[in-house]
Amino acid sequence: MRGRRRRRVVEDDFEDDEPTLVEFILQSVLDPVVGSTVGRLKGAVRTAVDWTIRRFLAGGVVTALLIAGLVLLLLAGVKGLEALRCPLWLSYLTMGIVALIVALLLLKRILSRLSDDELD
Repeated sequence: MRGRRRRRVVEDDFEDDEPTLVEFILQSVLDPVVGSTVGRLKGAVRTAVDWTIRRFLAGGVVTALLIAGLVLLLLAGVKGLEALRCPLWLSYLTMGIVALIVALLLLKRILSRLSDDELD
């Protein structure tokens, strides 16, 4: 009796590092698109962060200067009105209103300049 021999099935290792045709086409189409999108996204985020930081710093500087100016203007105006023998409450009220109007006008001018610069 003849023994049965089993044939060895030789399995080729098809796990090559080379991509298939479909993978190659997808990579060649998607890689530039993804790279471009990521580059644009990074640029947009950088621009947004720079804009936010600049706006925050400009607002802080303007606020500090306006507060210092308002306090000095208020004190000088009160002393001037006291010298003219106005009641103290009227001196503070008058100088407060004047200082508020000046601050709002300056702030409006500064903010309009910032928005004009951003459009360029």
